[in-house]
Amino acid sequence: MLSLCAMLTPAQAQDVVYLRNGSVIKGTIVEHIPNQMVRIETSEGNVHEFTIDEVERMVFTPQVTPYQAVSASISPSSGDYLKKGFRAFVEFAADIQTDAETPDYYNGFISLPLTVGYQANKFFFVGAGIAPGITSNGRNRYYDYYDDYYYDYRDDYYYHGRHALDSHFVMPIYGAVRFDFVNARVSPFLDLRAGYSVTDYSRGAYASAAVGCRIYHFNISIGYTFQDRKDYDKFNHVALRLGYGF
Repeated sequence: MLSLCAMLTPAQAQDVVYLRNGSVIKGTIVEHIPNQMVRIETSEGNVHEFTIDEVERMVFTPQVTPYQAVSASISPSSGDYLKKGFRAFVEFAADIQTDAETPDYYNGFISLPLTVGYQANKFFFVGAGIAPGITSNGRNRYYDYYDDYYYDYRDDYYYHGRHALDSHFVMPIYGAVRFDFVNARVSPFLDLRAGYSVTDYSRGAYASAAVGCRIYHFNISIGYTFQDRKDYDKFNHVALRLGYGF
């Protein structure tokens, strides 16, 4: 009786993998990646690995669940990280003037883009957002350096001395798509945005393209932004963004 109990006890504690070819492997499942693979170690110490297509079904002991793994292959940097559902990004963006057509005194602007939308699959996101910000300058004035006068075309008047820096509120509203190249916690991505800026100073078409890297929930990217303006010169600029994703 004691011998029989000793023989049955290990068998009751074993995991079982049933293969499609009819084979039955008993032992301890030491690694299981859902929808990918399973690795089982027999009582003799032999380790067998099977893809999920080879497996008909698995039976786990109470001590082992389908989500347990002792291998580094199920690490925070791999597996199904991006899933379907709501997704949002909050960013801080600093845009630096690069276009020669823009007046020399324009230096760029800072903004706080907020993008919300839907993660359609493991790699593709679609959404919309706003990018409220403030420019560092904006009066379209022309200088007479010999007499130190400048002309303000809006006032139609010449002023003496150098002008003071102005600031203006800008509000682009845009649609956005994003491609994450790897379904993991660390992944390069491509971010594309297009829309329209609605404030008087920057009223006009808006577009942006950026490449970056996502590390866990944090994002860093650099890109190029185009902003047309109805009553002013357009300005194009390089944009550096730091953000956090939900």
